[in-house]
Amino acid sequence: MINSVLDKFQLGASARNGLNFLKYIFNWKLLRKNARFIRNGAPDGLPVQTPGLAFLVCGQYDLESMYHNGLKGANWITDLLEKNGLCIDEFDSILDFGCGCGRVLRFWKGLIHAKIYGTDYNPSLIRWCEDNLPFVSVSVNDMHSRTGYVDNFFDIVYTISVFTHLSREMQSCCLDELIRITKPGGYIIITVHGVSRTSVLSDEELKRFRNGELVVRGEKYSGTNICGTYHPRHCFEKLADRRLIEIDYSAQGATDADQDVYLFRTVKPD
Repeated sequence: MINSVLDKFQLGASARNGLNFLKYIFNWKLLRKNARFIRNGAPDGLPVQTPGLAFLVCGQYDLESMYHNGLKGANWITDLLEKNGLCIDEFDSILDFGCGCGRVLRFWKGLIHAKIYGTDYNPSLIRWCEDNLPFVSVSVNDMHSRTGYVDNFFDIVYTISVFTHLSREMQSCCLDELIRITKPGGYIIITVHGVSRTSVLSDEELKRFRNGELVVRGEKYSGTNICGTYHPRHCFEKLADRRLIEIDYSAQGATDADQDVYLFRTVKPD
């Protein structure tokens, strides 16, 4: 009932975030752990993000956990591509769409050939990347409009746990934009909440999910972690409208987020 009242006055997100912060500042064990990780430095030698940025990206304040979680993300992307005969450093241009504060981006530092890009709608997250990841070209995007990239620019675009927090309308707009900025024959990787993440759904929501319908919870908070979207298998076929070919699908293949993974190749008219 309290959540419903807060949501009515558009205070739900602020209240939840405030409660989580209070829990963090009284968690002495985690405070000491974060202080130790910051003091020792990240294993890759790059700067460590702040706990506040970690919460914005991952919904939790554990910096060491976020670091290793990001490494998992980079590893499964590399493995997925290699499984399909592709090498990430053979692409000319790579985009992390929804890059946050560089959770995964930082692990592409060792790439020699590829030019790395990142974009996010949160200026604070992009500012951190800009100041601390000099090998990445980053930009701020607007969730309700096009990015600043030209048509057919990227060889590969990946987006981790972005579609999991978008409304139905924003799903379509976001996919249109990813296809627009990816080269013909280029690749798009998308992670989603699949079958393994439906335990929170009501009986009615689960029925719709099993009927192949997209299920969105907290739609008014689209674009934030409070909104949760659940994708049945083959959910992108209608949205893509034959502009994508599914190359690979892996249930829970995104080990950093416990999400399903789709690998698509773009197909565009001449």
